[in-house]
Amino acid sequence: MKVETYKHDYWQFALRIQTPYEYYDDTRHCLLNIGLFNWSWWITIPELFAPRKQWCKFSTPPADGREGYWDYTRREYGFMADKEALHIHYGIQPGSWSRNDPENSDHSKVYFWPWHPSIVRWDLLLPNGDVYHRNTYPLKKGQSQIGWYDVFNVLKQSSVEVEAVRFVKLTHYTKDGTEQIAIIKLTGTEREWRPRWTSWLPFFKIVQRCVECDSDVELGEKAGSWKGGLMGWSCEWKHDETMEQAFWRWYAQWNGK
Repeated sequence: MKVETYKHDYWQFALRIQTPYEYYDDTRHCLLNIGLFNWSWWITIPELFAPRKQWCKFSTPPADGREGYWDYTRREYGFMADKEALHIHYGIQPGSWSRNDPENSDHSKVYFWPWHPSIVRWDLLLPNGDVYHRNTYPLKKGQSQIGWYDVFNVLKQSSVEVEAVRFVKLTHYTKDGTEQIAIIKLTGTEREWRPRWTSWLPFFKIVQRCVECDSDVELGEKAGSWKGGLMGWSCEWKHDETMEQAFWRWYAQWNGK
């Protein structure tokens, strides 16, 4: 019996049995997961059930003559509770993630705690703080949320873009002295969350006012690498500052990564 121990930076309670993440015909065991507060134990136990095994045929056979391959879908049974929700697992994982295909979809249920924050509004703000558009949740049937991308690129509201967007020019130097010159596009948003089961009450709400930042080039130490540099992010926008001031305050604290 093999036991592996992990320490997390979050608490959880879990009791789950699953097939291994990497499974082959010669893999004959299951994993028992026990989670208690910040600790988690994974224990190798005898095989109680096998993953789902399906034959997948190539539409165009490769040069080596193979007609297809065996695809394994992991199975998991049990529960895991953390600060956000209770997760119940009762079959294949992860599946196709489709509501219209219950047999092949992910066999999981998530039940959020009553106090879990649920978004109730997402405002698109103009530079002076006025609301240009408000998304309210839950969305009504047939209604879709609208972000600044939709306003500028889908709805083609170019006149609004001129009014809503601010630009700053940034010259950044990496640790090795590489110069990075970028034009940063700034837009304003504000989101509000309330406890899921009391979302109609204006108590215990969380409001986040941000400047959304989009760079025309990759920035930071990872620019040009396979990991990619920084191109899109958000920063806090205080009520007593402009979007440009919020950006430069963020930049003064940025570590370049």
